[in-house]
Amino acid sequence: MKAMNQLWNKKVATRQEGKPEGYWDNWLDRVTRKRNHQMRDGINKAAKLIANHCLKSGIGTLIVGWNEGFKSNSNLGKVNNQKFVQMPLGKLKNRLKELCDLHGIRFVETEEAYTSKASF
Repeated sequence: MKAMNQLWNKKVATRQEGKPEGYWDNWLDRVTRKRNHQMRDGINKAAKLIANHCLKSGIGTLIVGWNEGFKSNSNLGKVNNQKFVQMPLGKLKNRLKELCDLHGIRFVETEEAYTSKASF
């Protein structure tokens, strides 16, 4: 998924180069729609993989660490921000919750601030 984001960023930057700020056209719309569909597919596959692992291993509780707004204040540098901030982690969390409810797995969301020196 990181590679998909990288390619999408490159295509958009190349297309918008030399154009006024906020430039958008049909080609950019089509590329963005394709990227969004690929990201949704990746999220669904990752969530299904995690849910299947829980079922196969007999795991009854899935605990997800989450900090509200943790991506909005990230300052990891231009390259790492492109890789990390654009990943739809909220959608992954919501899809995991849906699959856990469907399969009878308890879903727990916990705040993980101040658990490591990398915490925001």
